Amino acid sequence: MNRKIIMAILLVIGLLASGTAYADERGRGDRTRHGKQKSPMGHLMKCQKDNILAEVLSGITGQPAETIREELKTDRKREVLEKYNVDHETFRTAMDAKTVVLVQDALEDGRITQEQADDILDKMNNRPERPDPDSTPAGD
Repeated sequence: MNRKIIMAILLVIGLLASGTAYADERGRGDRTRHGKQKSPMGHLMKCQKDNILAEVLSGITGQPAETIREELKTDRKREVLEKYNVDHETFRTAMDAKTVVLVQDALEDGRITQEQADDILDKMNNRPERPDPDSTPAGD
């Protein structure tokens, strides 16, 4: 009887250990904030967004895009902007300019329609006002 209990315990420990090793092997990079696994399309879009962000910041800072990309793997965008003394308005203006070029390219290549392009540009130009993260609140 004791032998069966010991074997069952060892089996459970083995299953837990292998599950933990498998989970660690997969890493966190392919999961969303909510723990769901990203679809291949979602992962592609995230990679494109990250590369565009690194390219734009590279253009502003003069740093190689690969350096920026590596920093963004460990640091938040805001921290990278602060490190290179890039204010939010400069960053936003550069990202908007890049967005216009990408939308135009996608439209010319037939990847999006004119209606979709207009919608994207309208949302970009009419986004709700948000407080500038670089500014201090009134009264401080």
